[in-house]
Amino acid sequence: MHERLGLDHDSFGAEKIDPLINNHAWERPLAYAHTLKQAAEDKGIKVTEDLLREVGANMTLYDGVEQLFDRVRQRAEEICPGVQVYFYLITAGFAEVTEGTSIAPEFTKIYGGAYAFDDDGCLLTAKRILTHHEKPRYLLSIAKGIDLDNPNPDDAFKPVDRDDWFVPTDQMMFVGDGSSDMPAFRFIEENGGIALGVNGPEGGSEWAHQAEAFGDRKVENYAPNSYAEDSELLKSILLGVDSIASLIRLREMGTDDFERRSSSK
Repeated sequence: MHERLGLDHDSFGAEKIDPLINNHAWERPLAYAHTLKQAAEDKGIKVTEDLLREVGANMTLYDGVEQLFDRVRQRAEEICPGVQVYFYLITAGFAEVTEGTSIAPEFTKIYGGAYAFDDDGCLLTAKRILTHHEKPRYLLSIAKGIDLDNPNPDDAFKPVDRDDWFVPTDQMMFVGDGSSDMPAFRFIEENGGIALGVNGPEGGSEWAHQAEAFGDRKVENYAPNSYAEDSELLKSILLGVDSIASLIRLREMGTDDFERRSSSK
């Protein structure tokens, strides 16, 4: 979006966004939405939902990401025939941009911040934000099969019998791109799932505060941001798929065997 408005990402953040955060205690997504609207108005540009989706459609994606989804489905199917694979995107950014990307249809659901628009379709302000510390609540809600139509999933901690969960947490994988995702990594790790880290284009700066914030908390692997064939990241994801699909198949075999033995009595 910065490029579309002719703004430098780093200087815009330092000069416009950071002062609101550091001096006036704004939440970063709200500060971003506010300053973005001001910058567009200063340039006489109307920020509309269509424009945001256009930005998403023109976004440069990581290598191999468009092929990733079918590769994961195929790998899971090879190990556990008939298994269903669901993809969710949980982002502290704004969903309208992501919803415009070519990979948006691959996701069962995209959760993120959202903008409010006036009757002419022009940006008014941010109406919903999703902070990094709320990501575990979304993961828990997905696991329990709880509807997430509300802005923040307050029902995430309501009791749900384990047998009625949509998916056990040890059959979940979370892939994140920085230390800001540590709350989600911690939730996945502590509940038996697989957490993988992606080293973004800044060469690791996204992980700068990992140690001081979370001590020895770590992901299973931390790989460069390419999903291309033979890349370390793709290999890591597929190994995780192997592990989870094998676990599901093992549980299916155990259930089938139990039912056979019960029916023979």
